[in-house]
Amino acid sequence: MRYHPGSREGGECADCHEGKPGKLAARHSDVCYACHERKDTPRFLHGPVGAGMCTYCHRPHGSEEKALLALPVKSLCVSCHDQPSSGDHLRRSSGRECEECHDPHGSEKKYFLF
Repeated sequence: MRYHPGSREGGECADCHEGKPGKLAARHSDVCYACHERKDTPRFLHGPVGAGMCTYCHRPHGSEEKALLALPVKSLCVSCHDQPSSGDHLRRSSGRECEECHDPHGSEKKYFLF
């Protein structure tokens, strides 16, 4: 298991929470951007990034996945991108992972391409 710094062994909960568990000190992204580099500056933003909801894709306390993702990358992407065209795209992608071509946060190019 990978843990977010501060969330293991009675870490600094107050850095993100206002006095009690479950109560964030600010909007999700504002809490995240207090320590992490901003991801909301590209021209084209992934929906959750634009909405300031980092926790749609990331688990703030801990995860088995890299970057504290909620699910493995491809499973996470298709949990929302499940329309027929997405399935066709995945079949044509030759087994590549989504983030090999797409930036999951946003890009200056359409479809979040690198």
